[in-house]
Amino acid sequence: MFQFIALLSALPIALAQTVSTSQTTVQVAPGGKFVYGTDTLNIDNGGNVVFTFPGGAIPHSVTQSSFEAPCTPLSGGFDSGLTSGTSFQITITDKTKPIYYFCKATGHCGEGMVGVINPPADGTQGFSDFQAAAVKIGGGEAAVPDNGFVSGGVGATATVSPSAGQACTTTTVGGSVSTSCSGGGSSSSNSTNPSNSSSSSGAGSSTSSGSSSTSGSPPSPTNTGGAQNQGSSADRVVVGGGLILASVASIFGFLA
Repeated sequence: MFQFIALLSALPIALAQTVSTSQTTVQVAPGGKFVYGTDTLNIDNGGNVVFTFPGGAIPHSVTQSSFEAPCTPLSGGFDSGLTSGTSFQITITDKTKPIYYFCKATGHCGEGMVGVINPPADGTQGFSDFQAAAVKIGGGEAAVPDNGFVSGGVGATATVSPSAGQACTTTTVGGSVSTSCSGGGSSSSNSTNPSNSSSSSGAGSSTSSGSSSTSGSPPSPTNTGGAQNQGSSADRVVVGGGLILASVASIFGFLA
């Protein structure tokens, strides 16, 4: 009887562990234009969006804002900081919350360099309306000071500062988000809960309620597409299928 109870208790543990591995890449300022390669995205919770910045003398940013104030950083929002020749990753934590972002380089937002992730399903406050609001500000756009990378976010989270040549993989298990980056002469790892707060100092390191570190000046990344979906054909993978089958077989054998 004890063996029967132990086998049953293992089943919910195997069923509870789901992993999301989808990743979408967005090119920043493709062809030197002040736009994002893909201006509207719909990404599930746990999905990753990687922004690749071109090299050169003109830096750009991915700075979270709001529909009401398209060219003003959102309090508590993420910010890549002005950067070039790097990549920057965010992970979606609440797909029900629209994520608006802009480039804070002076004048870029007023020219329409904005984007939206998970806009409202009813079609209101989508990209077209958001960009129109930014363009309406135009030359009246206030200069936004650059304080470098800012972690955190609303509806999404950024835990690692922009790095050249790094490849990051984020895994979501239950309510926990774990990010691991490697390549380009440096490596880092971080494990957080979306509700936790985090902070950062400097362009080469970041800290949060987990732990994270990056170092070195690795080579620039290469990217030829505007947006690529690099996720698995299945967004969710149930871990422990083998354990379930084995447990069920053992139960029937025990009862027999």
